[in-house]
Amino acid sequence: MRSVIMALALVLTGCGGEEKTEQPTDRSISFRLYPSDFFDTGYKENYAASGTVKNGSNITTVAVSFSNKANGLTSFNSSQAQSVYGTVSISEASTGAFIATSGTEYYSSDPNHLRFLGSVENGVYTTTKSNSVIPITAKIGDFGSIGEYVNTANSNIKTMGWELQDGNNGNAKMCITTTTTDTTSIGTTINESGLVCYLITPEGYRLSMSFDFTNYQEGIIAKISGDREE
Repeated sequence: MRSVIMALALVLTGCGGEEKTEQPTDRSISFRLYPSDFFDTGYKENYAASGTVKNGSNITTVAVSFSNKANGLTSFNSSQAQSVYGTVSISEASTGAFIATSGTEYYSSDPNHLRFLGSVENGVYTTTKSNSVIPITAKIGDFGSIGEYVNTANSNIKTMGWELQDGNNGNAKMCITTTTTDTTSIGTTINESGLVCYLITPEGYRLSMSFDFTNYQEGIIAKISGDREE
């Protein structure tokens, strides 16, 4: 089971909840996809979450805590970038098995033309193959591309996108989709897929998070959600 928890930890760094609501949000409202101070040095958000990890017929209950913290301007892949440091701790309820990991995500230095440049997690560098500008604001139903990324560990290609879903009661869900594929001489195989959603106010303030992840090679399915603590 430790390997299952490790697989989950490696994709949770930098994640996002879900709130039971009833009234649809007005689709004419513009929402900031990221809060205005998200990249300001010292910005921090903490989440306490829980959920299940299914591995074949085994279903494990886990507790997850993670944080995002802006670390200011730095250099990444020979370019000036804004950095966000993330930590993740996952524990298994029945056995107490525990694992923690961390990583840093890098974004372009111009917040008005924001692009996701890549990340470093456990010594593995993920860099952009191509990327697109992430808009400052969007309305429910809008979506777009973030980019394609490669890493130093294998030949996988990660494709990322964003979409704004209805969060009800005046809120929206800012969601990030990921699909990881491996292309060989015999074709393309989808290895993993993920959906991270933050419940946000029109100002982009994050209230809670949810995370759905599937590893098709190992048969792992994870569903995690929780509220923001800070």
